Amino acid sequence: RILELRARIGRLQASGPAAPNPGEKLAPKAKALATRADTMRQKLRDAEEALSQGGVERARLEAACAEEARKAELLRGVVSALEAVYDKADQHLSELASPTRGGAARGQASAAQQDPAEVA
Repeated sequence: RILELRARIGRLQASGPAAPNPGEKLAPKAKALATRADTMRQKLRDAEEALSQGGVERARLEAACAEEARKAELLRGVVSALEAVYDKADQHLSELASPTRGGAARGQASAAQQDPAEVA
């Protein structure tokens, strides 16, 4: 029944006269103001839509920024770990090369184990 009524209303609206334009019977001065008001309303709708889109874009950029900040923090941790490993390796190599910590003694022992022909 509801669908029948909707269809009937649609047919009646389609066959009836077009709705009058409310600005048709206005004075020329009032028509100019009405046109200007319509233009301003459209500009307002456009600005509201642009503002809404800007909010969506801002949220997307903030999410991307947060993700990049998280990645940067992870990289700081990796760099810190690599610096610690580098410092430890540097310290260990310095100890091995140091004559006071046995570096020369080890070198002498290894030279003593080598064949004299190879040393020369």
